[in-house]
Amino acid sequence: STLQELGLFERALAPQEKSLGIRQREMGEEHPDTLSAAAFHARLISRLGEEETAEILHGQVLSRSRRILGDLHEDTLRRISDQAHILKKRARYDAAEPLMAEFLERCQQAFGDDHALTLEAFADMGNLLAATGRFDAAEEFLLASLEGRRRILGEDHASTLQTNFDMGYLRVKQDRPDEAETM
Repeated sequence: STLQELGLFERALAPQEKSLGIRQREMGEEHPDTLSAAAFHARLISRLGEEETAEILHGQVLSRSRRILGDLHEDTLRRISDQAHILKKRARYDAAEPLMAEFLERCQQAFGDDHALTLEAFADMGNLLAATGRFDAAEEFLLASLEGRRRILGEDHASTLQTNFDMGYLRVKQDRPDEAETM
């Protein structure tokens, strides 16, 4: 994980695969720690630019996570998000959108609107809608995330700042340059 955080994805692959193999052998495929390691592996594969393989791996991890942990478990919710993100990255917006909507709905159901993961889901949905050119719909979700993050996390939190940036970018796309500059 340290190598990955440093952006040394190629160097991170061998120890990550070894770690996953140990977990699979010692704990079994269905252990929550093995699922976490498999999700980490899929994200690393994506960062290496192997999106097609990453999509398959994310799908496998998500399927096992749903079966083992249930749809409202935080780890499963993160895996729904992972799968939606890889689909978005591959410009498969029609496949990503229902997953992103499920991610948001289940986060609201499990944690309410003011939880950090729910606020992330609002932002993710807004960014997906913006990527598909539905700027007005995106605005609703991004504003919900921004307002919640300001209230819960504060103005200077990295997630709040990122959503503020996303709103500025959306304002550019909406041809509202003065508001974009303010954001």
